Amino acid sequence: MKKDLSKEAIEKVFEDNKTMTDCFLKIYELVIPNWENVDKVKAYPICGKELWAFICSKLMQISLEGSFLWMNKGFSSDESLGWEVVFDENCVEYIN
Repeated sequence: MKKDLSKEAIEKVFEDNKTMTDCFLKIYELVIPNWENVDKVKAYPICGKELWAFICSKLMQISLEGSFLWMNKGFSSDESLGWEVVFDENCVEYIN
């Protein structure tokens, strides 16, 4: 599955949510359908390097731990993608 994210959509996440955890989870919610029913994400979505760096810098503005969270549990990056995010829907387990 492929989704386009905009700078404005990411900025809105950070305007509407003040904690790094809430922002982090809302970013996943933008990309993975039916997020409220997700049990486990078995592989990270992949986004462009510019998008990855933008999200990391926004999390770092909240706290240094936010950037570490993104580096360890955030999306992977691929130079061939712009502000797109791709992921394999089979890598998401939903609550029954």
